[in-house]
Parts: sequence; structure tokens; C-alpha cells
Amino acid sequence: TGPGVLRAYIEVNFAYIREHRNDKVAIIEIDRHEAGPDRPHRLYGDTHDEAVRNLEDLLAHFQTAGQLRANFDPRTIAIAIRATIDAAGARLAADEKFDIEAYAKEVANMFELATRSDAPVKEGAAPDKEGAGDAARSRLG
Repeated sequence: TGPGVLRAYIEVNFAYIREHRNDKVAIIEIDRHEAGPDRPHRLYGDTHDEAVRNLEDLLAHFQTAGQLRANFDPRTIAIAIRATIDAAGARLAADEKFDIEAYAKEVANMFELATRSDAPVKEGAAPDKEGAGDAARSRLG
């Protein structure tokens, strides 16, 4: 099912980070020390963009199948999921007591609640692309 695949995607990513904690911390530290005004961070590049696109496609597939909420933007959710996963590496580097297991469970729960097909959604919460922002602007006057 869509929710099961999404939860597995999130949990597997965090399990990999947990199992390769030292490697992940080393990569973060190397990137942090090499980055500068003329050398941007290299952690996010083509592979990151590909991961977002693949996740976006997966979310859209399950939306179309009716297994996930129909009125969210798959790209936005894919970016948010990848951001929470990618943030774990920096957190590990900064805090040796960071509980990645608890973090993984909360992140999986959060995105399950955000995407489940029976989730109550406020009217106008996710306007279509053409009308994006119209609902918010009309509320603000």
C-alpha cells in the first residue's frame, strides 16, 4: 500500500544512516570544512535531485491509485521528506546523543498523517497549480 511503502522508504533511509553513522558524520565534516565562499557545499547535487524526483513519482503514483491523499503536491512532500532525512546527518555530527530511532519514528508518523487518504484537510489548503496562492490571498484581503 502507499502508506506502507512511504513508511518503509523513510525508515530504510534512517536505518542506513544509523548503520553508517561514522561514515555519515565524516562526510558532513569533510563537506563543512571544504565549503567556503568559492566552494559551495557538495552534499546536494544531481543524486539528491534524482532522489527527490523518484520520490515525487512514487507519491504521485500512490495518489493516482487513491492510496494517498489526492490534494497535496507530490514535489513539495518529496522535498520535505528528503530534507528531514538529510538533516539527520548534520544532527548526528552535532549531537552524539541524537536519537535517530525516535526521530525516524516521528518523521514517518508525521508524513503518514500528512499524506493519508482519510486525513481531514481544510478547504483550500492545497489549491491546484494554476490557482496556487489565490485562496491565501483572498483570506488575507
